Amino acid sequence: MKSLYGIILLEKTTVIIRLYEVSKNAWKLIHYQNVASRPEDISTILATFFTTKEAQFVSQWKTGARGLPQVLLNNVSSSLGLAIDTLTDIREQELLCKGLFTELW
Repeated sequence: MKSLYGIILLEKTTVIIRLYEVSKNAWKLIHYQNVASRPEDISTILATFFTTKEAQFVSQWKTGARGLPQVLLNNVSSSLGLAIDTLTDIREQELLCKGLFTELW
């Protein structure tokens, strides 16, 4: 059985959206979108993407943000119903190491 998972990275000038298809023994990137944005446009960009065919079958979303004010993240989180991880330097290092490890796997 295949499942779809979505990753969203919010930055000061960019919204990055990736969708991964996961089967029993493998995963692959099936959609990548990099949208230039202003912080005040983030909710609109994501709400628009959530209405697309690609987003309809995503079973779980993981969202991270760096360099954005917490007030803005709280507004995006509450308006779209997303939990947003604030990416500290330590958390970024952890995620980079995990990502590098998956290339060995």
